[in-house]
Amino acid sequence: MPVRQKDAQRALELLQQYRTKQGPVEEDRHLQQSLDRVINVFQSQLFCALLGKNK
Repeated sequence: MPVRQKDAQRALELLQQYRTKQGPVEEDRHLQQSLDRVINVFQSQLFCALLGKNK
């Protein structure tokens, strides 16, 4: 099933909202780093190009 641009954009928005709600608790550092990595991938030029999104 192909990924649609609007679905990817919505997923990115939800991840960013969730990441923002996470406090600076040391126990959640691994989760925060993982969320940051996924957010960075969604925002990367390669991912956008694969979706056919022009920046």
